[in-house]
Amino acid sequence: YTSYLDKYRRSLKAGDAGQWSVYLNGEAVGADTTDVKLLREDPNHGVAVVLIIARYSAVVMDGFFKPAVRGASNLVSQLSPNLDQAAVLLYSDTVDASGRLTPILKDVTSWLDNEAKPMPEHATPSLLDAIDQAVKLFPADFGTVGPNRMVVVVTDGFDKNVANPTKSKDMLKGIEDRANRANVRINVIGTFIDTDEQLPTVRKLAGVTGGTYRQARTANE
Repeated sequence: YTSYLDKYRRSLKAGDAGQWSVYLNGEAVGADTTDVKLLREDPNHGVAVVLIIARYSAVVMDGFFKPAVRGASNLVSQLSPNLDQAAVLLYSDTVDASGRLTPILKDVTSWLDNEAKPMPEHATPSLLDAIDQAVKLFPADFGTVGPNRMVVVVTDGFDKNVANPTKSKDMLKGIEDRANRANVRINVIGTFIDTDEQLPTVRKLAGVTGGTYRQARTANE
């Protein structure tokens, strides 16, 4: 399973996969031994997505929470029932999850409809805890959840451990190691209005796990 990115880590359209040349360790692989197809054309393998949305007062007041919830619900509704799998985590000072990854997608959208409410003010964001929990939803084997796995995070980058660089560094290294072992790509949408000073941390996390990073300064973005 591969994703193709340009030098700015933006996703590229695959084009005609049948025209690709495939190399392993620099050696061309014969056309008779390769079967390259786009994921949406493969009826036997789905995608597993865990969505993480910040819901503490700062992102609510900045206007990013409701659009993020709508976007998450829309994304889940476009997945293939009984083939693709999804789960959602909402974080403030605590992390609340829709449950384990499930192919019953209506359960995920129903949970969002019922549970996606803003949290009270003065919550201390548990961003890294949420990402860590999301990665741990993916089992080590690919029997129940296939190898095409991703986490999508909508966040302003602030985490309660920002004042403790050593703990933050250890948590980030643990997330990176677990994500790479489980073949999980972490994709980030960084939201900010006045400052993006906390976003480089999650941007780096996206890069080291093979994910993408985008910034949004408005709710429409």
